Amino acid sequence: MSPIANNSARTATVTNGALPVRVVFIASLLLSFIAVMNSRVPNRDGMLYINVACDILDHGISRATQDFDWPPFSILIADLGYVTRLDLESVARIPDAQPFA
Repeated sequence: MSPIANNSARTATVTNGALPVRVVFIASLLLSFIAVMNSRVPNRDGMLYINVACDILDHGISRATQDFDWPPFSILIADLGYVTRLDLESVARIPDAQPFA
């Protein structure tokens, strides 16, 4: 077998192998989304992030550092809520679902 034919066989195998990985990733993300959406109320930490995000939207980012020492996640929630115009509880679930996939 020539080296060129052998190389193309390897490329086909790698390309075909990527499809199941993508399918599993999307299925895992979908199942995680379903699991997260079935929980009715966020826990205390989640509500703290959402309340700080609400303060950021109402009073600006300087308010976030007064109430909380580590506001980056709340800033992300506030930014996503501002861009998507969804309620903050729903928006907070978006970055939470990504590590589960």
